[in-house]
Amino acid sequence: KPRPGAHRSRVSPAPSMSRSPSPSPEPRGGRRRAESDASDEAPAKKRKALPVEDGPAAVSWARYTAEALTGEPDLGQPLDLAEKLLPAATRVDERNGEAPLLCYCRIPEGSAALPTPSSGEDAAGISLLFCDACASWVHPRCLRMTRLPGEDEEFLCPLCAHARGDAAPLLALAADNGDLWTRALPEGTRDGYKEALKNYDEDEVVEGGIQYAGLARQFLEKIEREAGEWADRADAACERGASRGALKALAELVCEGQTLEVTDNDRLQACRAK
Repeated sequence: KPRPGAHRSRVSPAPSMSRSPSPSPEPRGGRRRAESDASDEAPAKKRKALPVEDGPAAVSWARYTAEALTGEPDLGQPLDLAEKLLPAATRVDERNGEAPLLCYCRIPEGSAALPTPSSGEDAAGISLLFCDACASWVHPRCLRMTRLPGEDEEFLCPLCAHARGDAAPLLALAADNGDLWTRALPEGTRDGYKEALKNYDEDEVVEGGIQYAGLARQFLEKIEREAGEWADRADAACERGASRGALKALAELVCEGQTLEVTDNDRLQACRAK
């Protein structure tokens, strides 16, 4: 039902909302890590303190990786690379966290790392709209909406509109009309990320210090792993028959796929066509 004191289709600003979706869904794609029994843990080994600055090997790796994944030869330092990767890595953590995932892009309420629009967009484009039928929240930009509903106008998400015989919103969501969001590393591919991780020589880099190169590597691993999991879900969804559940999975894959730092365009097109 609509938020207390609000008209049914009023836009709710993101990331903070005056009303959270109810009931709260269980986290999708996430795993709850069980706390280990301290009594079963082996005594911690003492480690040699690492230098606080990145050494020459770390800097060399970061420069090569940054140029390969961004096309920017002057990006330079490991800190620069880590900062570029931080938002995408944060989204990976958020999607695997405890907070309910909203919209078809599966980004939680209060996200600290909303994607940056690929073109100038007013605040409403990344706000949230409440569906009057299923009580879900969606981003107008993810739906490629060209107009926001009036305060007294009923709003239906694409799946609810489709169920009532209006396929236009779902077709608009699936349309390939250019990128919705910017990517920090525009030249990056899964193969490129794998190559960068392969080139990370732990012994060589650690010897000189890994303050930020180590962070950049962790972020690369998270992003590459998320891309692989998305690809597996896309393959499974494209093999399923037509149903509301199948359409929802495809809508999520299309919207979420566009927010990933590494997008498999062939699979994304297959989800759109399905």
